Amino acid sequence: MYVRSPQGQRGLDALRLRLPVLGPMFRRASLARSLRTFAAMVDTGVNMLKSLEITAEVSGNCCYADVWRNLARRIKEGGGLSDEMLDHELIPRPVTQMVAAGERSGRLGSVLDRVAGFCEEDLDASVRIVTAFIEPAMIIIMGTVIGGVALALLLPVFSLSKIVAH
Repeated sequence: MYVRSPQGQRGLDALRLRLPVLGPMFRRASLARSLRTFAAMVDTGVNMLKSLEITAEVSGNCCYADVWRNLARRIKEGGGLSDEMLDHELIPRPVTQMVAAGERSGRLGSVLDRVAGFCEEDLDASVRIVTAFIEPAMIIIMGTVIGGVALALLLPVFSLSKIVAH
């Protein structure tokens, strides 16, 4: 019930981002989803502030939603997108630098789309690495469970055969 509340969801999202192995994957997934949405909005000509609000709703993580809403608020006050992105620790510096280049060149939508593609490729690589580490552990765990069940089934049979043999 607590996780369904706004405070619980916020705490769970923050915890997901801080997890040792899975945290960076959650960050990449939220960032890629957000940047892909933002790129689509900018490319179709949607107002920058409205684009940031929609991106906040689509991000899938309360922490990233707060970042996008904060960016919208600060841009409304007169700041530049890339300048304001520098202040957020959830947005990596290379992403901010590429956004700055896109702003300067006037091709923000295509740059955001390309950055989202890089984030997705990075996420895929991370998933492959984590999967490669998990597979041996799962094999050992499943072998232990199956061996335990086999022993639990066969041990009484052997005990009965000893009793019958005497």
